[in-house]
Amino acid sequence: MKIGLRIFLGYFLIVGLAGFFVMRVFVDEVKPGVRQAMEDTLVDTSNALAELAAADLRFDEPLNQYSLTASLQLPLSDYALRLPQLYAAAQHNAHNAVKHVPLGYRRFTSLLPRARLA
Repeated sequence: MKIGLRIFLGYFLIVGLAGFFVMRVFVDEVKPGVRQAMEDTLVDTSNALAELAAADLRFDEPLNQYSLTASLQLPLSDYALRLPQLYAAAQHNAHNAVKHVPLGYRRFTSLLPRARLA
């Protein structure tokens, strides 16, 4: 390799390394300032948006407020005491349904338990 080419490549290597380190220092120095400016801008924008949205998000309180609460308490024993009556009614309905089925369907209803009428 000729000496002129070596000097030429060495020169560009030195200039390239110097540019790299200068840019690295420049970015390290400028980055906090840019971040601070962006933060201030975002804070101002968020405050302006909050002021604009405050009117839409405000809830007016009615002057006359009424509250109505209702509750119903029903003991479970009322349901338990009705079970025998409900069972008897279901048996009676099953017996009447079997009695009034046309003759061709009686073989299907023979699987139903016979209802005892009280």
